[in-house]
Amino acid sequence: MLNQTTIKTIRNANIDELNTLIALVRDRQRSIQLEVGRNFNVGDLVSFNDKRGARITGNITKINRKSIKVDTGGYIWNVSPSLLTAA
Repeated sequence: MLNQTTIKTIRNANIDELNTLIALVRDRQRSIQLEVGRNFNVGDLVSFNDKRGARITGNITKINRKSIKVDTGGYIWNVSPSLLTAA
C-alpha cells in the first residue's frame, strides 16, 4: 500500500515527473515478470484462470521474454508468467 507521502508526491507531480514514474513502474513490472518466469521450465504443469475465471491447466511448451506458452491439450495459450501457478 502506498503511504501518504508517496500519494501526495504523485498528486503534485508535473507531466514530466509522471512520465518518469510511469517508466519506472513499467521497468519494475518487466523485471518482476522476468523473475517469476525464471521459476518455470518447459514441461512444467501449470495452471491459470482464463478471462471468465475458469481454471485452466496445461504444460509449458515455450518460455519467451514476456510470456509463456501453455499447451492445454487442445489449445496453446500465451500467458503472463505472473498469472501462472505450479499445478
